[in-house]
Amino acid sequence: MTLGDSIFSPDGKLAQTMADYEIRPQQEAMADAVGRTLARGGTLMVEAGTGVGKTFAYLAPLLFGDRDMGGARTVVSTGTIALQEQLVCKDIPFLQDLLETPRPFALLKGRSNYICLRRLDLAGALQQELFDVDEERRELQRIAFETDSGAATLQDLTVNPPRSVWAAVRAEEGNCGGTTCRLRARCPFRKARAAAAAADLVVVNHALLTADMALKAEGSAILPEYEILIVDEAHRLENVAASNLGIDLRAGGLLGYMRTLAPGKKGGWLRSLGASRAANDVRRAFPTVFAFFEELRRFMAGVGDRTYRITMPYFVPDTLSPVLFDLGASAKDAARRAGTDEARTELHAIEDRLNNHGRALRAVLDMSAPGHVFWAEVDGTEFRNPSLRSSPVEVSSVLREKLFGPPRSTVLTSATLSVPGAAPFDYFRSRLGLDAGDELILGSPFDYKHHVSLVAHQSMPPPSNEEDYLDALGPAIMKHLARNEGGAFVLFTSYKALNRVYEQCAADFEMMGYTVLRQGGDQGVRAMLETFRSSQSAVILGADSFWEGVDVPGKALTLVILTRFPFASPGHPLAAARIEALDAQGRNPFKELTLPEAILRFKQGFGRLIRRKDDAGTVAILDSRIATRWYGRLFYQALPECDASVE
Repeated sequence: MTLGDSIFSPDGKLAQTMADYEIRPQQEAMADAVGRTLARGGTLMVEAGTGVGKTFAYLAPLLFGDRDMGGARTVVSTGTIALQEQLVCKDIPFLQDLLETPRPFALLKGRSNYICLRRLDLAGALQQELFDVDEERRELQRIAFETDSGAATLQDLTVNPPRSVWAAVRAEEGNCGGTTCRLRARCPFRKARAAAAAADLVVVNHALLTADMALKAEGSAILPEYEILIVDEAHRLENVAASNLGIDLRAGGLLGYMRTLAPGKKGGWLRSLGASRAANDVRRAFPTVFAFFEELRRFMAGVGDRTYRITMPYFVPDTLSPVLFDLGASAKDAARRAGTDEARTELHAIEDRLNNHGRALRAVLDMSAPGHVFWAEVDGTEFRNPSLRSSPVEVSSVLREKLFGPPRSTVLTSATLSVPGAAPFDYFRSRLGLDAGDELILGSPFDYKHHVSLVAHQSMPPPSNEEDYLDALGPAIMKHLARNEGGAFVLFTSYKALNRVYEQCAADFEMMGYTVLRQGGDQGVRAMLETFRSSQSAVILGADSFWEGVDVPGKALTLVILTRFPFASPGHPLAAARIEALDAQGRNPFKELTLPEAILRFKQGFGRLIRRKDDAGTVAILDSRIATRWYGRLFYQALPECDASVE
């Protein structure tokens, strides 16, 4: 009996157990393909459209085939912590009970998600010195109460605490008492790692997976050795790996950290630990830190762009890293004179973190990392929060060598991996360094033809005529909103266009009674979604965060407007460096990078509309290039068959 017959067929275990179970041939096909890969080894890439049920399709073979895999340890990596918790708290236990295959499994998050009991106790003892605000002290007490009741991570807490409070109690690398910690036996992170080491199945996220990959290259590790790797939401892996292997030093982050050390003449970690001299050193360093980032901000304002690619070392003078190293030395000196082991541990961690900031700053300014691109960046048109950043231009060689090499069996899956053409997985393969492996494309079981109206606006001015295009954008959007009576995502590729439409249509929005939620406004993404879900006439004007990973099933969302094709800006330093690398190899960057990347992003945006089988609505495309350019047909072909029309 095949896996599909046993579990996914009309007489299978799922149909016998779940009253509302629906037979999905795509799910059965994926499960059988995963099972074959696990049995013989190798690599499998599966694009599984929305509604296929890919989670059960890769979990069931793991559990069903447990007896035949010789106890091979498996790591399942997801794009988000939320999906991690769904797998561990719901999906895996359900399937284990169903299949009667008890297999030890564990959830492991990044260290900074865990509560450090030693730091929690220390913060409680020093709370009068650490926190000036009563609310912060109350939040600390709430964390202590919930920890006593079993909370181990940030996600276990009933309410997210203020950043200042969480920073005081979270586990941190270099801030662990190790074998000398009196609370070691109860340590949440240590217990989680021990559970992962003992488990056959470990559920992580891409950030932890790629961090472990980097550490193993240096002779260390977070995860135990494993033989099978399942990568869910695999389209996110490249960017997460690039971020983990790069540098992101922001003014707000560094200044915020220094304020926790010495916020003023009173309070802060250093004074509460008895390191008043080090606290005074930090306080005196604030003007230098401000001056450095103000110099960087002025430079960026002179450039007139949010990003600037660094092409020569020390494009701004390095007045800051020597100061950070001096502060690290001051913390080290304080640790030598500390009266307790706990204070000594905390001060050495402060020393390490200040030195790491100094090294990161210097690495960007002297451009010392080979194969990296370096740039400066600011937030918004007001050039706030300047930062220095770096990223490897490509991570495919690292992933090929460190993550996907034999004898490991690997399954990579997502709703968006392929691009229309003779070799639909070529782009995905090239970005992740996958030389070989089987490929499988499974369409969605949802009835898009009868549930989705696709409207392409051929009459819109091309985006290359920017002013004409922006002038036409607002009326076209309002036309669709009037037809639909709200319930819409309007997805932009730039904040300039988003804000232009918001200002252009403000009076119309108010007259029609819409609740308009603008990304970059007063609310964060989570709050915007909560407001949207509770309303039947809300409109979200969204950028980056709303093109993927946002799930609003039901009647709250019945219209998605894609304002233009989501081509990455060729002016962004990382995109430019990747284009240059392909040019240098004599390859076509537009066909091999820019276009496929935009098509996959486009598919993600389209996918916001239909999340459940009964969902229905309209997708409007306000980019005339879908009808006027040769590559427009590829965007169209990337979508499932819909009831399409042109305006």
